Amino acid sequence: MAYLLVTLYALKYTVTTPAIYFPDSAGYLNMTIFRTCGYPLFVAAHKMLFGSYFESGIIATQFILNVTGALFLIRSVRKSIELNKWLLVALYAILLFPIFLGILTANTILSEGLAYPLYLFIIGNMLLAVASKRSNYFYYALMLAFVLILVRGQFLFLIPFIIIAIILAYYKSFFKWKSVLLVLTAISIPVLSIFTDIIFHKIQHHHTVTTPLTGIQIIAIPFYISHENDYIAFESKEQQEYFKFVYARLSEKKLLSSQLTPAIDPVDFFFDNYVPICNETISVDAMNQFYHDKPIEEQFIGNDKMTSAMTLPLIKHNFKAWFRMYFGNFTKGFDTSKYFLLYVILLLLAIINFIKKEDYLSKIIILLILLPIGNSAIIALAEATIGRYTFYNNWVLFLIFFILFQDRFYSKSND
Repeated sequence: MAYLLVTLYALKYTVTTPAIYFPDSAGYLNMTIFRTCGYPLFVAAHKMLFGSYFESGIIATQFILNVTGALFLIRSVRKSIELNKWLLVALYAILLFPIFLGILTANTILSEGLAYPLYLFIIGNMLLAVASKRSNYFYYALMLAFVLILVRGQFLFLIPFIIIAIILAYYKSFFKWKSVLLVLTAISIPVLSIFTDIIFHKIQHHHTVTTPLTGIQIIAIPFYISHENDYIAFESKEQQEYFKFVYARLSEKKLLSSQLTPAIDPVDFFFDNYVPICNETISVDAMNQFYHDKPIEEQFIGNDKMTSAMTLPLIKHNFKAWFRMYFGNFTKGFDTSKYFLLYVILLLLAIINFIKKEDYLSKIIILLILLPIGNSAIIALAEATIGRYTFYNNWVLFLIFFILFQDRFYSKSND
């Protein structure tokens, strides 16, 4: 009954809220070249099935997937951890928060609406895999991870996460063929995702490329902390001219970290001005300057190739400043550095406990903590770590505390 009440509340909110569009939504609706294929195909399928009512179809599908994903994770937690039923109900409510708080995953026409339930299904399978040591759950997780990466590339971090889970599950027999095959399969997922992405763009846009967006994103921080004479980091005349132009535009707009007063936090400023820095300057201004005579899709491709090639030299040239900014962006993904420190302490304690006792719950806690750390680590390379990209793991700390609470108090009360 408690689960039904929570679900009905989420349903009431969903049916009384219209479809929500963001500036990014147009890229998915129009299947533009700078979007990976997962969510655009999802939207296209609903347009084909529901016609002019596709918005309602998307909302209904996303609601069903969000609820079933949450229920599947609850089932997995119950089977793998045997959490108290009321703690499970509380966790279920927390898992559904994104439906009616923040991102609104059922009503939003964004890839997050599909990515969130896929993510919950993957973590649910991972918990079952580690608990039962049955390889089929790992394969289910890997198949879903392949789909999820095509929906949102940030989930590439799941591949090393799954490999760590395989090691923790089979560490006593890791070099047997079953474990090795799982690791090899995990390693193949990014490669298969890249090939699928290329095939999609070849069919849809007639260009043999991966999604041309990564370059302008990963060079945002290097440009933000750069200095006027950093063009010397590049041997190519074209790259030097590109740097000089973008640097000048950022300087004109007062969007460089070197232009900030001591009272302004560089990470906060980057958060507030990520769109002007990345989307409006490195993307739009640079394309208009250097690729204006080409079709729009070739503009994105050319700009992506240029920025991708320039990123590593520019990072090397200002590595300390870049790393300081990257780490600040990374910890911002945990809201504050204090929360990040809490995760680190919990991780270290879980590792120590696992080494001492080979404790099963310690394995679970290690894996849970690695989720937000891995997610923030990859996002911080390319984006401001805003809630839209980090909300996937908002339930993790609650589950860890539920586990510790039950292990410390509830289980002892039953002794």
